[in-house]
Amino acid sequence: LGTLMTQFSILYALSRRDGKHAYLPPSLEMPLKQMFRDVSLNSLSELTACNIQFNSLGLDDYERIKKKDPTEFRKLSFEIKRGPNRAKLYHRYRQDLIRNFEPQSKVSSKTKQILSEYLNTKTRPGEARVVIGIYLEAEDFEYMKKLKKKDNSMYVIDAIKHFRG
Repeated sequence: LGTLMTQFSILYALSRRDGKHAYLPPSLEMPLKQMFRDVSLNSLSELTACNIQFNSLGLDDYERIKKKDPTEFRKLSFEIKRGPNRAKLYHRYRQDLIRNFEPQSKVSSKTKQILSEYLNTKTRPGEARVVIGIYLEAEDFEYMKKLKKKDNSMYVIDAIKHFRG
């Protein structure tokens, strides 16, 4: 789900920054709309009858074309393939994105139930109760494992220790 949210965020930010219209491919649309009630991008299926020619490329190539020939760039339509995460790209649209990711009520209720059950069964009376959610792209996780030469559990434990101060 985190990967889908990241992909949505990049599409959203690119469309806002570059003055283009963004559309959700089916692989993003269905799962995101099931989980979040306010996903604001339209479906790519709305364009199927338009015969639009898309340039399918990665984010780095998209940025290169934009920089190299801005006039030609404005005339082209793009399909952005998965690529590197650009948190700084979508961070400036953070408030808009937060509104898009308002959970469906059944998702929110289930999440609260799981957290409540966890906190009530895994802590003793008077013990501090802290829940830390960590989302890490799979590629970043694999890179960190190689870099630190640590197994999965130690990486997560190190991350928790970092947030506890």
